[in-house]
Amino acid sequence: MTTETHPGGAIDIFGEGEMVADELESSRARRWGAQVVVVALVMLLFLNARSLQSWAYTLEPSWRAETIRALADTWAARTKLAGFDDLRAGLRSNYEAAKARPESGKRRPPA
Repeated sequence: MTTETHPGGAIDIFGEGEMVADELESSRARRWGAQVVVVALVMLLFLNARSLQSWAYTLEPSWRAETIRALADTWAARTKLAGFDDLRAGLRSNYEAAKARPESGKRRPPA
């Protein structure tokens, strides 16, 4: 371990190699985090277009809201044509069927 004083008065107690490794590690972590956010955003954009459309219709009337509604309607129609809406509809029907079962609201006693 070495200590060096830099012109700004900061004291470096780590060697340069350790600082570079820490910077590389944090850079990789930031890139990985950004990739996760982008992938989640793209998945939601394609698989959850109906929610975007529902949100657009809750906006107060204005020219911006009308533009957003038109874009949301177009996006929902295109994702439906591409077949992404079928997955959402299938999951929704399975959820509704499970909710309609008589035992769905009851808790089971521990085994």
